[in-house]
Amino acid sequence: MFPFKTALNSSTLLPFNLNIVEQVAYINRSSVGIVHVNDCPDDANRETIMDKDRVFPGDGILPSKKFAQLLDGIGYNGFLSLELSIEHFEHQSALNVATYGLNKIKEAYSI
Repeated sequence: MFPFKTALNSSTLLPFNLNIVEQVAYINRSSVGIVHVNDCPDDANRETIMDKDRVFPGDGILPSKKFAQLLDGIGYNGFLSLELSIEHFEHQSALNVATYGLNKIKEAYSI
């Protein structure tokens, strides 16, 4: 039997109910397999937002520092992943985009 774990996704979990951030404090860390970190633009609309609308961590409305503090509070020490579909980065090398993304995660999620 495989143990099933949850993937927390900051861009779908949080942007339309910022109070839900506080609920992370009640999650059992052993049930979290990975945390996807990206952000939602200021003008995000629940009815029309799509994957292509996600932005780098810290560039939108999500309280990344608070989210990081809560993850730390439950003892989560797993992976943070970044998945974006931003068209104006498509002509840059994967290494440049990955480096930029890693720096944005460090800025937004450092506590």
